[in-house]
Amino acid sequence: GGAFVHPEKDLSIGLVIKNIGLVLQEYSPTSTSRLPFDVQVGISYKPAHMPLRFSGTVYNLSDYQIPYPGLQLADEKPSTLDKVMSHLNFGAELLIHKNVDILLGYNFQRHQELKLEGSGGGSGISIGALLKLRDINFSFSRSGYATGGAYQLSLNMNTKRILRRK
Repeated sequence: GGAFVHPEKDLSIGLVIKNIGLVLQEYSPTSTSRLPFDVQVGISYKPAHMPLRFSGTVYNLSDYQIPYPGLQLADEKPSTLDKVMSHLNFGAELLIHKNVDILLGYNFQRHQELKLEGSGGGSGISIGALLKLRDINFSFSRSGYATGGAYQLSLNMNTKRILRRK
């Protein structure tokens, strides 16, 4: 992978190539395993004088088809827009304070795969918060699914600075 960080603006662009390789030995004679190769490009940008940071990720660039057959309805072919959107994730951060961020994300593919018939639900939508305290960052998020959600709590510490103080 690689990243470009603009020297003057709040702009970052990243490229990741995942799972390059091959299976050297199959575990059963009928198995035809292959690594889930993926190429992803992400961008993050914060306009000057605006308390918002926007981000987007394009994934499965190596496969232009809909990544998973679950996105197709039995009677209906997916539109071109559905095919394009199934490769995109969107996110935004509301920068309330230099130490507090509110996070919001949307994954179209997850929404299509996990929504219930007749209702959209919260699948594909993620919301969270980030709190920065000196050398420790706490983040809490919730990813929506049709029948509930998944919660994640993260703790990041700058151990180099903490150890240097002692």
